[in-house]
Amino acid sequence: MSRRSPGEQDPAAAMRAPVEAALGRLTLRATGTFAVCVVAMAAPIVLRLDEGTTLLVRHLVPALLVADILLYALRRAWARGRTAGQAGDPSPLEEVWAVDPADTRLALAMILVAGAAVILALVVLAFPYLRDADDRAIVIGICLPGGGILCFLAALSWVGETGQVVSRSLAETHARLRAYWAAVAERTAEREGRGR
Repeated sequence: MSRRSPGEQDPAAAMRAPVEAALGRLTLRATGTFAVCVVAMAAPIVLRLDEGTTLLVRHLVPALLVADILLYALRRAWARGRTAGQAGDPSPLEEVWAVDPADTRLALAMILVAGAAVILALVVLAFPYLRDADDRAIVIGICLPGGGILCFLAALSWVGETGQVVSRSLAETHARLRAYWAAVAERTAEREGRGR
């Protein structure tokens, strides 16, 4: 067991820090999405909003999905040309799971819960319009297929964004690991040089 000086940090904690931060951001994002869905579903009923405000609140979830898709597309366009992992490398999810299984499990669970909340919110928000015969054709012909496409594209953007966030955190972890071992090699060489 090696001794560390009082100011030196735990190398294992330094290696885990970027991954833990990335998982925290993913969990926070999923929690925010879930909260927007709950507000969109509950606010019109609980707050007894007028029809205009209710219509605005009902558009929160589709607007969130569109914003998510557009932001992901912009990030992908900006990140174009960056190197990806090599064939045969473990997936980023496998690596993150090895670093912090509990936080990875929590982030994945929140992403699934947020996805389910989005689907439920779209159904709940469309349901009142199914009672009116005039609106029913529009909802069935346009809104439900459009909502399904939005959910599909948003799911693709979530998976892609999760992969990017995790990959960036792993790259930072690998850089820290290389720097740590370079410093260890340097200190070892200095000690061996002094010992001669």
